[in-house]
Amino acid sequence: MAKVYYGDGFSICCSTHQIQFNDRQVTVRPKTLALIIELIKQQDNVVNKESLLAKVWDDVVCDEQVLFQTISEIRKIFGPIQVIQTYPRKGYAWVATVNSVPCSETVSLTPSQITPSVDLGSENPLGLLLGWGKSKQALPLYFFTVSLLLIFLFFPSKPTTPNDGTVIVLPVVNNVAGQDHLWVPLGAMDQLIGKLSRGAKVMSTEYVLPLVSQIKRTKAYSADELANVFNTTGANLIVESELSGSVHEYKLSYKLHFQHDVKVGVLFSDNVDEALISLAKTVLVYQGGKVEQLRVKFESELKNEMIHRAIALQKEKQLVAANQLLISVLELEPDNNRVRLLLAQWFVEQEMLSRARELLDVAITQVRDKSQARLGRLYYWRAITLFDTAADKAMLELDKSLTYSLKESDSLYLAYASLAKGKLYQLSGKMEKAETAFLNTLNFHRAIFCPMGISTAKLVLAEFYRENGNMALSDEFLMAAREQIELHQLKIDHPLVNFNN
Repeated sequence: MAKVYYGDGFSICCSTHQIQFNDRQVTVRPKTLALIIELIKQQDNVVNKESLLAKVWDDVVCDEQVLFQTISEIRKIFGPIQVIQTYPRKGYAWVATVNSVPCSETVSLTPSQITPSVDLGSENPLGLLLGWGKSKQALPLYFFTVSLLLIFLFFPSKPTTPNDGTVIVLPVVNNVAGQDHLWVPLGAMDQLIGKLSRGAKVMSTEYVLPLVSQIKRTKAYSADELANVFNTTGANLIVESELSGSVHEYKLSYKLHFQHDVKVGVLFSDNVDEALISLAKTVLVYQGGKVEQLRVKFESELKNEMIHRAIALQKEKQLVAANQLLISVLELEPDNNRVRLLLAQWFVEQEMLSRARELLDVAITQVRDKSQARLGRLYYWRAITLFDTAADKAMLELDKSLTYSLKESDSLYLAYASLAKGKLYQLSGKMEKAETAFLNTLNFHRAIFCPMGISTAKLVLAEFYRENGNMALSDEFLMAAREQIELHQLKIDHPLVNFNN
């Protein structure tokens, strides 16, 4: 029979998965509850990590990071009530005194019986979209080059400001000590981008990550690094920031780098999010946006060290370890479809197409049922998994991608899907439709002024016209592509870039 555990200031109900405090009730995940119960069963005894993983996560393969994350989650739930003691290199012990009774004998606690506890507010969500395509045997070389270069990019929403210049937010330099702030470089950057996304033409996290050599850093960006970002992206503003100080005494220094000017300032706050809101307002003022366009309540889904580590491992080509970390994240957050999409993209890159498709099917079902955005992206990636083996089905998925991306004003994924449709038309001999699709690809990239996208789309058109005997148009697009590649100092590995007529 399920039990209820009573402690000093709380009760844990196993049947409802709820923990009752003074004036709040917290519903916990099954694995979180299982870990709590396992520790309580061996109360005051030190339980090693291997034993906990084996008993609580016996149905999945995961590493110690899942355990660390769940322990941290439990401590946040209980707030000032100390329930778990860590014994370095040994394990964990439940240290709060509890008594248990069967559910049928439960009684309600009155406020006087319960120790006041802190309100957690909304949980920190997880997530990140990042991935890059990999070649399929049925596709020409340049299609993979384009996929490889462009799949990093994502434009989050239709720009609402009249200013045509784009904004690049760099990872935040973190100089605050302690494990609690390891999320800052990636998470604070993503949070700032999210808050700005309705009021400025700000490029997404997925766009920014390939531009920086490392996420975690403790010193400012060099002039060469900034010049490279300006050249590669065509941005008119780069936001550089640094968090220092300590808890409740934060200092957020910033530099707003324009093409020919720099604005600097310092913001003080006892809360990181409030400091980021103030910085977002400052950026909007310089970009001509309106403060009411600010997404004040936006919460980053990157406030998690596991995501940070996974991306770092992916950059280092430690693919198995990176994959496993994201699988662990999904174990903690089974409804997080941003992470599910990220992992599916990585599986596509590694040519594990059936596994990618399984993840995408789950994500599409959940997102569609909840009327959430990003369906266009999910259908695009599902089409890519079918490209080699089921071209007709892939075309249908691309049509769905275009329909949803149009509703979501997602110009970059409109470009992706148009490019893929163009290739399918080309492979099936429908050259007029292929030409139209490739021209649409170019126009969608122009809509968001993406130098990388524009250049690669022109290369696609140059090669298309060359293969179809129209040398005049081929040379025209090739010359335009080369000029843009040189202007923005882009690194594009394509046969036509160095091809001499």
